[in-house]
Amino acid sequence: MKKRIVWKIYLIFIIIIIFLSYIEIFRSSPNFFNYLDVPMSLVSLFGLYLYSFLKEGKYYKFWRFWFVFYITWDLIYNIFLDGVLSAPNLAPAIFSFILSFILFIPEYIALYLLSKKKI
Repeated sequence: MKKRIVWKIYLIFIIIIIFLSYIEIFRSSPNFFNYLDVPMSLVSLFGLYLYSFLKEGKYYKFWRFWFVFYITWDLIYNIFLDGVLSAPNLAPAIFSFILSFILFIPEYIALYLLSKKKI
């Protein structure tokens, strides 16, 4: 039970982080990929919610697909589409990418674990 409290705290933390980052993105000039990233993040947050509250996944095959798809999307989006390679200064962009990747590792773990038949 206490292990799930940590997941719930992380869920709230990551919701706040994502919400604040989208506010910042949409205050500037968002592009098509920024809009496309919103539903991707929402589906992944839903998966994190399911795992945090121990909801058995009848759709574990979907979450197995989503786990691979979402990590691939995150890497492509954060490196090529709206991230490291499009930044004017490479060093701060790389640092930001590494920091955000580390912050999202628990979400990736939750999506991976949700893709198993039994949680």
